[in-house]
Amino acid sequence: MASTFSRATAAVNAEAAAVCALLNGGKLCIYGGTQPARADILVSGQPCLVEIALPVVAFQAPDLGRAVAYPMAPAVSDTAARKATWFRAYMADGITSVFDGSVGRIGGADDADFVIDEIVIGEGFQVQVIQLVYQAVR
Repeated sequence: MASTFSRATAAVNAEAAAVCALLNGGKLCIYGGTQPARADILVSGQPCLVEIALPVVAFQAPDLGRAVAYPMAPAVSDTAARKATWFRAYMADGITSVFDGSVGRIGGADDADFVIDEIVIGEGFQVQVIQLVYQAVR
């Protein structure tokens, strides 16, 4: 028989809240190139184009499993210019990864998980975060 597993909204919200709490005081690194298959695979050969600090309380309370990050301060890149393609979210220890996702720019055609003001990031560029969303799977 096929699986008919389903979760209640309260369970989905609890999952989203627990995952997002792991990021309190953590950081995001934006990368160019190919995103690894899983968030627990170490990043190799790709420099972090810009590191963005997450607030002490990183996300708002989830609704229907969707949690939106609180505003983040802009960050300045110190790497050569590259196109941003994906990001990784790390716990406050700066080492333990929590999740990865796509990067897009405001007004872009894609439906990115993490939206920034400009997609090409280079040395001295100030990156402004528009929106970061975590979505628990129902």
